[in-house]
Amino acid sequence: MFHLINESYKDLYQYSPLTERQITHYIDEYLNLLNLDLVTLIVDKENQLVGVGISMPSMSRALQKSGGRLLPMGWWHLLKGLRGKNDRVDLMLVGVRPDYQNKGVNALLFQDLIPQYIKYGYKYAESNPEMETNSKVQNQWEVFSPRQHKRRRSFRKVL
Repeated sequence: MFHLINESYKDLYQYSPLTERQITHYIDEYLNLLNLDLVTLIVDKENQLVGVGISMPSMSRALQKSGGRLLPMGWWHLLKGLRGKNDRVDLMLVGVRPDYQNKGVNALLFQDLIPQYIKYGYKYAESNPEMETNSKVQNQWEVFSPRQHKRRRSFRKVL
């Protein structure tokens, strides 16, 4: 799955491929936190992975309520954010193998994920940072009435 992410993100500006050590760390650290209903894998007829979508309940409000502290009661807010009532989902990683891009694999990912989002009561989805010039990603959100509410920019100056 992470090798597919490396392959699908390789042409993005300033993306650094994940190392085997990082992949192992992410699997050990986060796999048990994921609700597997919110993870979708797409394979081709040879059973090769061509698309992946990983999402999880948004922890933003839980972190705000906990004040960024785990103790004394911060853990309760975080647990409620993961397992309790939450109306937001974070789209953590979405990737499609380059030779399958522009062939509807993203549509298959979301055809599987959106019913799960509805089942769990999610009303809003938050994507990760996207480059303004990445029209492939920008175009897929058009049918959802997206709202850009955050912007990150990097500037450089030669000294």
